[in-house]
Amino acid sequence: GPMLLALIPKLPAKSLDETADFYAAKLGFRLVSRYPDYLILARDGAEVHFYPNPLVVPSASDHQVYIRMQSGIDDLY
Repeated sequence: GPMLLALIPKLPAKSLDETADFYAAKLGFRLVSRYPDYLILARDGAEVHFYPNPLVVPSASDHQVYIRMQSGIDDLY
C-alpha cells in the first residue's frame, strides 16, 4: 500500500503567538506558516500544527506530544 510520509499532531493553543514563541525559543522550532487561525512549526523534519482554542488550559490539558531525540533532551529543560 501507499507509504506513510508523516504523522503530524494538531494541538489546541491558548495563544498562537505565545505558542510560536515558546516552540522557537525553548525547543528550536522554526515558523513554517502562520495564519489567523492556524500555526505550522517544524524542526529536523518534524512538524507540529496548532489551532486556536482560548479555553484550553495548558497545565490541565490532556493533549500531549512525545518528543524522542537522538541526544540532548536534557538541554530542553
